[in-house]
Amino acid sequence: MSGVDKTREESRNCRKDSDAEREISGTAFAARHVHRSSGDGSAHGADEESGDRTGSGPADRLQHGSPNLPPTMRAQNFTIVRDNSRVPISRQQISADLQKRAQRLEEICDADVQYEVAWDTFGDDQQALENIDRVSGYAVQRAVQTICNDATRKPAVRSGLHRVRLINVKEPSAENVTLRDGVLEIRSAYAEGRTAATGHDAVRLAVENGLSAGQSEASARFEKSMDIGLEEWREGIGYDLDALARMTSAERARIERRLIRNLAERGDWRDIDALASIGTPTAIDEVMKARRHGDPAVCEHALSYFLARGPVDRELENDVIRAIGLGAIDLAEECPTPPVKQALLELSLSGEATIRVNAAALLLYLCGGAAEPFDWSQRPFFLRFGEDDPGEVRAAWEELRRRSGL
Repeated sequence: MSGVDKTREESRNCRKDSDAEREISGTAFAARHVHRSSGDGSAHGADEESGDRTGSGPADRLQHGSPNLPPTMRAQNFTIVRDNSRVPISRQQISADLQKRAQRLEEICDADVQYEVAWDTFGDDQQALENIDRVSGYAVQRAVQTICNDATRKPAVRSGLHRVRLINVKEPSAENVTLRDGVLEIRSAYAEGRTAATGHDAVRLAVENGLSAGQSEASARFEKSMDIGLEEWREGIGYDLDALARMTSAERARIERRLIRNLAERGDWRDIDALASIGTPTAIDEVMKARRHGDPAVCEHALSYFLARGPVDRELENDVIRAIGLGAIDLAEECPTPPVKQALLELSLSGEATIRVNAAALLLYLCGGAAEPFDWSQRPFFLRFGEDDPGEVRAAWEELRRRSGL
């Protein structure tokens, strides 16, 4: 063998030795970290549903032989020291995992679901604690997803499921799942992992049975009325308040929470009417806050509730004037005070065309110059407020000032 060939052969052997060292190093690292957990509390390499681990790590390659190892090294026996120590999972981490599940349930069916863990039943059983989310978090989410794949069943889930209570039991024979009064209670031997008694199919059946047995006909009617379609929107059809009045107190409490959430997220005048109908201190407090909502229709319904109950104080009058500035001019008829009339006069000049026309018509009626809120016999005069010519609008406005006495 020439000197050059010998040098090349030595270089190849060095690379093989280096590969072997890396293989051994990687194997030892995998062995030490075989129990490392991911951010969501599940083991790396485990499928959420099956929990099976893959077998392609360095430790497995070393056990079965690797092409990177020279034959002489593959034939040798290696002792791998595994470090089985794990950092105990905290209650805070478990609570955070379950909160993510609750958020996912809200995305699926708009249900406000809270998790409750009976910590005293778990004690310091780390295996049971580590399995909480993998066993029940997953099972509940998949069960609800399966049920709500039928969109017509979402309202029942929203009104009938509001809490999940997790209880640890010692023996699998004591496992069961029930849904009563909106509380889904799961009793599971969490240290045993997933079992058929508390799996997603068992949870689904418990939820379906509990919903069919626990939801009143009135609750189902009201939930259905909350699905606003094109016809309800166009015709201004509200929620079924008669059904709301016939619901049980527990059902109304759940609906109240949902209405408050709706009002905070997007706002609908129907939510105001329903909260006013429920009439609890919490519901009325939300109606009070809505007096200054950004949506004119929401403002109008909230203010109408308080105007009907009187008396009109300065704060209420100011809220009415603010809402009129947003376009809720019909409130002026419920609160025809001089400052409110003045607000209408200003709006008939500064508002957009349609608002100017209607504000002028309503103001003239409130000041005794017209027979009704929009007196069709005076329509040509009112339409002058909708002209594009600022001079024409100003001239009509000056005439309105004289005729209204403002």
